[in-house]
Amino acid sequence: MRVCVFMFYDDKIKEYGDINCEINKLYCQKYNIDFMCSHEKSYNDRHSAWERLPLLIKHIHNYDYLIWIDSDAFFYIDGMNILDIINNNNNTNFIFSNDITGLNVNTGIFIVKNSKYSIDFLNRWAYDEELYKNNRYPGWWDQGVLIDMINENILDIKNNYITYNYGILQHFYEEELLTFNNKPLVRHLAGRTTQYRLYISTNYYRMIQTLNEFETKPNPFLIDIPDKEEYTIEDYINIQKQLSSKNIDNWLQIFYTDKNKFYDLPDFKRRISRGIQQKLLDINNNLFPTKKLYKIGNGGNKRNCIVCCTSLSHIIENENENNTRFIASQQIVKSLEQVGFNGHVLIMNGGFPNPTGTEMKYVGVPYCFKIFMMLEAEKMGFDKVIWIDSGCYALNNPEILFDILGKDNTIMRKVFSNNNYDAMSFQSTIKLLNKITNCDIHNAYYIETIVFGLNLESEIVKEFIKEYYEMVKMGWPFFSIFPEEIVFTALFNKPEYKPLLVNNPVNNKLQVHEKNITEPVAKEYGFYFHHKDYLKYV
Repeated sequence: MRVCVFMFYDDKIKEYGDINCEINKLYCQKYNIDFMCSHEKSYNDRHSAWERLPLLIKHIHNYDYLIWIDSDAFFYIDGMNILDIINNNNNTNFIFSNDITGLNVNTGIFIVKNSKYSIDFLNRWAYDEELYKNNRYPGWWDQGVLIDMINENILDIKNNYITYNYGILQHFYEEELLTFNNKPLVRHLAGRTTQYRLYISTNYYRMIQTLNEFETKPNPFLIDIPDKEEYTIEDYINIQKQLSSKNIDNWLQIFYTDKNKFYDLPDFKRRISRGIQQKLLDINNNLFPTKKLYKIGNGGNKRNCIVCCTSLSHIIENENENNTRFIASQQIVKSLEQVGFNGHVLIMNGGFPNPTGTEMKYVGVPYCFKIFMMLEAEKMGFDKVIWIDSGCYALNNPEILFDILGKDNTIMRKVFSNNNYDAMSFQSTIKLLNKITNCDIHNAYYIETIVFGLNLESEIVKEFIKEYYEMVKMGWPFFSIFPEEIVFTALFNKPEYKPLLVNNPVNNKLQVHEKNITEPVAKEYGFYFHHKDYLKYV
C-alpha cells in the first residue's frame, strides 16, 4: 500500500512550519510512509489554506492513500500508526476528524483514498467558484466549503466519508491528554498565536531529539563526589545538598505515555525520585549514618548474613506510631531472635552502602543499594547473603534458605505471567534494556526483590553483579515504577543467567504481604517473612 503525508506552508508561517515538517517527517520514517512538504502556490487569490487541495489532486494518482496534515499540527511520535486507521476503514473514500465542538469536521488532518469519487470530489471542492463565493464559513476557508458540501450532501458525500470523534485523530490542548483513553494521533495548534505554536512545536521537537539521544547522556542521578572508602559528616552534607538539587520532572514528562496509565505519573515520580529524596543524615535530630552487625543466637557458621538498609526519613504522621522504615528495620533483629535464627544481620541506617569505595556517586539511582548492601556483608566475610526489605519480619526460621543458596546460587520469587511491562516501564526504558541485554523483556519472568538471596561465591552470580553495576552507572535503566526489579528482570532474562532462576518451591514462601494473609496464618503456611504495608512507613 502506497501512502503519503502532505504538508504545505509559505514564508509567513515558516518559523513553526519548518519544525512541524521535521517532526512529521520523523513520524513518517517510523512507519515507512512517504512524506512531501510543498511551498509551491497554485492559487493567486485565495488564502494559503486552500493550497492543500491542488497539491492532493496533483499527486493522488501516485498513491493508494493521501494524508493531509496542517502546518500548525504535528504527529505524536509515540502515537498510533495511522496505517491502522486506513486498514480499518478501507471501504470509505474520506476519513475526517470532528472539531472540538463535535458539530463540524476539522480538516487539520484527513485521509483520502485514491478513487474516481475522491478525485471528482476534490476537484469540486477545490475549483467550484459558486461554492467558494457562497461559503457560509469564510473564516474557515476551504474547511468552510467542505462543511457546506457535507450539509448539502453534494456528490453524495455523506455516504462516502466517516468521521472520528475529537480526541482520536487530533486534539488541541495539552491538558486534554490525561482525559483521553488513548493518545490522539496529532496535536493541532489551531487558533493559536505564532509565538505559542513555535514554543510548543520547538519543545516537542527537542523532546524527540532527547529521546533519540538519551541513552548516551550522562547518568541523571550522578553526583560529583570523589571515590573513597569512608565519608565524613561534611561529605554527607555535601552529598545531601547535591541530591536535593536533582530534578527529574522533565524526563518523567517526556517518558510517560498512555501505556503507563495503569500507574499515575506521581507514582512514577515518587518511586524514581526515592534516591534523590532520601535522607542520609538528620543533623537537626542528631541522627547520623550507622552500620551495625548483629549476632543472632550462636551466629551460625559465620558465612550467612541477612542485610537491610534504610534512609533516615523521620516523618511520623502519628507520634505514637513507629511508622518509619528506619524504625521498622530495627524490628528485624527482634523478629529473627524470636524464631530462633542462628546467623548474622547487617543493618545500615542512613548513609549509603559503599563496599568498593566507588558506589557513593550513584546514591541517587533509585533502589540500587540492595546489591551494594550485600557486598558490604561480603567484605565482612559472608558469602551467602539474603536481602530483606525493612518492612519484612521473620515468621519462621530462615536458616534453611542459606542451605538452598549453597545449592541453587539464588533464592528469589518469580512471577510467570500477567506482567505488564509496558505499564511498569517507560517505552524508552524498555528499548534501552532490550538493547543492552539483546533480549526482549516482554518474554521475561518478573523478579521480586523484597526478599532475595545470592551466593556471592558463585562465578555466574559475580558476572551478574558486574552487569548490574553497569546498569547503575548508566542510571537510565532504573526509570520505571519498580526500578531495581525491572533491571533484575531484564538481566535475568539473558540466556547466561536464566540457569539461576531455579524452580524451587521455597521461592514462593519467601514472603507474603499482610494485606493477603494475616501473620498467624502466614506462619502456619510456612512463609518465612511477613511483609508489612509500606503505606505505614515513610
